Amino acid sequence: MGRSLKVWVNGIPTAHLLHDKYTRGPIALKIHSFPASGDPAQERNLIRYRNVRILTADLARHALPMDLPAREADPTQKILPRP
Repeated sequence: MGRSLKVWVNGIPTAHLLHDKYTRGPIALKIHSFPASGDPAQERNLIRYRNVRILTADLARHALPMDLPAREADPTQKILPRP
């Protein structure tokens, strides 16, 4: 909650970002692109999310250790910086 965003994928910490811009509002889960293969079957790929949890209360009870240092986001940047 607040300005800290932490993301784990399959139990592995993948992002720890500090940002003031997105402290309220909708949450979207998306894939930015698939490699272009020209295969029509590839175009029908679906992304499925399972066990997505967004915690807003009692955060200390659910806290997991995270080895990633927090990165301050540049509010003028549209693309997140690479580690």
